[in-house]
Amino acid sequence: MCYEERVLYRMLSGMHASINIHIAANYYPPKRGVRNVTEPNPDRFMRQFGAHPDRLKNLYFSYVVLLRALRRASPYL
Repeated sequence: MCYEERVLYRMLSGMHASINIHIAANYYPPKRGVRNVTEPNPDRFMRQFGAHPDRLKNLYFSYVVLLRALRRASPYL
């Protein structure tokens, strides 16, 4: 796998991790009737990221790439 493919994989993995963190943070608990209250779901978070520190590293990597892109684009924004 070439360097660009690895970077792309890490970026996509980081974005996927971000989505899963937001799902775990705004979880609708199962109950009957109208579900309008969200709450954090730490069990889901630990299942997704507890045994996979590489996913959190990829999230950090994606965040750093995003910040660098914003810094370079700041004169145009």
